[in-house]
Amino acid sequence: MADQNWGYEFDMKELEPGQFQASYWLISPTGELTEPVLMPVSASREDALDEAQAAGKTAAASKS
Repeated sequence: MADQNWGYEFDMKELEPGQFQASYWLISPTGELTEPVLMPVSASREDALDEAQAAGKTAAASKS
């Protein structure tokens, strides 16, 4: 039986020095990817990644 849970991935880019924007996207149980969801711009690389990871995890859990 295939895994019926949704997954997520996240990424971050530096828009300009000191300005980071992360995004996340969901992965369906069949492997299809959703459109990326852009997170707010942050001055902290770590905060941007943490926020995207938390949002992706929550969104995936709500679909599973």
